[in-house]
Amino acid sequence: MKAENGAYARWDHVSGLEEIFLKQRSKLHWLKVGDKNTKAFHSGIAARKNQNTIREVLQRRDGHVVDTTDEIQHEAEGFFKDFLQHVPQDYEGNSVENLSTLLPDKCTEEDSVLITSAVTGEEIRQMLFSMPNNKSPGPDGFNAEFFKKVWPIIGNDFTTAIQPFFEKGFLPKGINSTILALVPKKQSATEMKDYRPISCCNVIYKVIAKIIANRLKGTLPSVISMNQPAFGKDRLLIENLLLTTELVIDYHKDSISSRYAIKVDISKAFDSVQWTFFCLRCLPRT
Repeated sequence: MKAENGAYARWDHVSGLEEIFLKQRSKLHWLKVGDKNTKAFHSGIAARKNQNTIREVLQRRDGHVVDTTDEIQHEAEGFFKDFLQHVPQDYEGNSVENLSTLLPDKCTEEDSVLITSAVTGEEIRQMLFSMPNNKSPGPDGFNAEFFKKVWPIIGNDFTTAIQPFFEKGFLPKGINSTILALVPKKQSATEMKDYRPISCCNVIYKVIAKIIANRLKGTLPSVISMNQPAFGKDRLLIENLLLTTELVIDYHKDSISSRYAIKVDISKAFDSVQWTFFCLRCLPRT
């Protein structure tokens, strides 16, 4: 009986690990509690693989279809290199002095102290434990759940790996490496522009970014204009849609003066716009 109980305990442990692994791969986030029925997970994995697999794409230059792995890889590499690394030749940038007249410094002394204060081990621990579990790992193969489980063992080393970034600007080699995965924006994607690149980052890199974002969170409302409603606390992107609807509500009437509206389709994301445009240097404090 003792041997049977031991064997069952080992099976239950291994079966639970398999369930966690398959749940992570299947991305069935709606399933909070499972019963080790791995068939549902296998079906989810197969469906995701079928949806995300790139079997063929149209080439940009001549429009013919490529369907081999090497050709698809070459097409993807060429497309995103051109898309993300394009450098305009006619842009000369802007001076800090000119930007200072347009963007007055709104960072208070209290905010400045909060943003630049030393990063403590407790702050790092809180940022790590606030991250969700069962997310795709980065190139090192470890997700946040792993670091949470072994925190009593590697907590000091984890903290030591992060603090030098804020103290000296040092980042261990390979920490900022990412895995780029292409996710289709729509069904029946036929061109590379129909795929969205997402980055799977290492947990240390995510914690660093989370610390910076958390410290800036209190300052952003006073710095970012109310015309920018997205990606800010208590702001909704739909507010701009409602405003646009109100502005053009009478455009079809003949009784008003002639007018027109311009629609700009910006396909590039924030991280692919030229950094020189933003002039990422600290503005002098007033």
